[in-house]
Amino acid sequence: MAFIENAIDYPSQFFDAGNGANPIGEILHLAREITGSDVLVPLERLHYDIVAMFSGKDLDFKGNTMPYHTLRHTMMVALAAMRYLHGLHFNGHRISPQALLQGMFCTYFHDSGMLLKSDDPATSGVVYISTHEKRSAQFLTEYVKKRELPPFLTDGVGIIIAYTWLSQDPATFPPHSKQQQMLGQVVGAADLLAQMADRYYLESLPLLFDELERGKLNLSRNVMELMENTAIFYRDVVLPRFTTKYSEVFDAMQNHFFVRYGINRNFYVESIEKNLNYLQTILKQCRDLDCIYAHLRRRPPEI
Repeated sequence: MAFIENAIDYPSQFFDAGNGANPIGEILHLAREITGSDVLVPLERLHYDIVAMFSGKDLDFKGNTMPYHTLRHTMMVALAAMRYLHGLHFNGHRISPQALLQGMFCTYFHDSGMLLKSDDPATSGVVYISTHEKRSAQFLTEYVKKRELPPFLTDGVGIIIAYTWLSQDPATFPPHSKQQQMLGQVVGAADLLAQMADRYYLESLPLLFDELERGKLNLSRNVMELMENTAIFYRDVVLPRFTTKYSEVFDAMQNHFFVRYGINRNFYVESIEKNLNYLQTILKQCRDLDCIYAHLRRRPPEI
């Protein structure tokens, strides 16, 4: 079953993973088109195990405490990553079942390092925000061992997840395989695309500011300044990363949409541009947050 009915309109739920939308059906559909049915059982189990971890139903974890990096974010990134793999597959790349699974494991776990273990004395995962990539790789490794899954799933996962670390240049990473490089680019590009294309992205920026502020990583003095710098961030950080650090995979997203829906466009980039254009329109009209919030009336789903 397709995740949307009318692709040409790309309605808001196209990228969504909240308000009742669950992307696992589309993720499994695309996985089957790439590799057949062998990966479906472990992939579906992974999806719902991550849901349990973030929602507090896994007894080893307290559940998510972060306002921005939520379960919904993880599911949206997982959908984008699978779309990338699908586009790569139909662009002539051989995506083996092993590569698909490892890429999706790294995607689902990429922000798990901000979760709290059940015996953790901390009250918020924000204490781990600056080191969460390494912690995420650790949690992935623990999960593979706990589920008695093939050890190859843990090979190089620290490097693959590190591709999402914007302050790091993959060219400086320890030597790693071409497959790990490709998967790292998939996870890193999906992470950026999914959050910035989200229909709730602008409403979520105050939540991101809160996380960065409490994690002592904020480069903006306040929410207003973060919003003013968002277009600059996209132009000076995100776009160059797409065209250099993620250049081997980035065009595969448009190929996915062409193969899946017969439309030769990258809806993620279009949605990002739509978000940023609306943000610039608001900023031209507003001089304070009350004015901005009056133009941003959507409430991000809490999952």
